[in-house]
Amino acid sequence: MTTIERHGKNINDIINQVKKEFNITDEDFSYEIIQEYKKGFLGVLGNKNAIIKFTIHKLKQNIIDYLRELALYAQVTIDEIDIQIDEDYIQVQINKVSDPGFFIGKDGKFLHSLQYLLNQTFSQEIADKKSILLDIEGYKERQEQNLIRRVQHLAEQAIKTKRNITLEPMVSSQRRIVHQTVKDIEEIRTMTIGEGAHKRIVLSPSKGNKTGVRKFYKNKNNNSQAQES
Repeated sequence: MTTIERHGKNINDIINQVKKEFNITDEDFSYEIIQEYKKGFLGVLGNKNAIIKFTIHKLKQNIIDYLRELALYAQVTIDEIDIQIDEDYIQVQINKVSDPGFFIGKDGKFLHSLQYLLNQTFSQEIADKKSILLDIEGYKERQEQNLIRRVQHLAEQAIKTKRNITLEPMVSSQRRIVHQTVKDIEEIRTMTIGEGAHKRIVLSPSKGNKTGVRKFYKNKNNNSQAQES
């Protein structure tokens, strides 16, 4: 991490000059405006330049170094780490790993934990509050496709049998996939039950009268009721 100060008249020009000087992108630095540009008497005498303090992080390289250090500690070899930054996310893809199972863990739990740890570790370096999405050898993509196919099949079963089907506990990203998968199926609505790590989704046949996503809550009498969410 490097801290520098730069002076000038136009803040945008100063920022662009620093990006060019250090060959960095918006994700690689943060800045604080110490002083705005001020015109002096008659716009000539006593002018005060803007002062900007930059903190250069090199986000991509820091993430790569962090993951390689973890792999070295675990005696796992990583040949390729690809990082792509778009408008909403920082996509981190680890490929050609000697032991993918180490990073994935049982049912992908370690992978989700590592993703959470990356977001916490680099939160101060990430601009615009973007989230880091971590995947290993395309594991998440394969799991997502498998989940979509399974949910579609279970939704058909729920409609056919006219009975609720309760899925296993899922993390928020998995629940989001389930909701997205059935949102256009008029005969199915989704309900979320449970709390924390025990949250489950219920696929409920609605006989073509879809009312949207619901969530169970407890009223004052400790009775479960369904609430629109």
